[in-house]
Amino acid sequence: MVIIHIMSFKWDADAPFPALKTIGKRMGITAPSVRTHLRNLEKHGFLAREFHIGTTNRFHLKPLFERLELMMDEDEKAAAEAEARAAARNRMRLET
Repeated sequence: MVIIHIMSFKWDADAPFPALKTIGKRMGITAPSVRTHLRNLEKHGFLAREFHIGTTNRFHLKPLFERLELMMDEDEKAAAEAEARAAARNRMRLET
């Protein structure tokens, strides 16, 4: 859910920069809880934070999109392999 709320602040090519308190209010959790979620997302490679002092951090979503593209490529490859196996089984049935 944190990602969805961060994405709701993405209006242009720049990285969104919502305050943790704002995200927390929207989610019904505290700012420290939001920070914990963000750390986990960053740890797993879905998010990159650009730290700022005196203002809100920027949240880069490129790692998330790259992971999603990789997953889509893997799904397409798996689907193509499954289709090839099904075609081979059909050829074998026709030959017998």
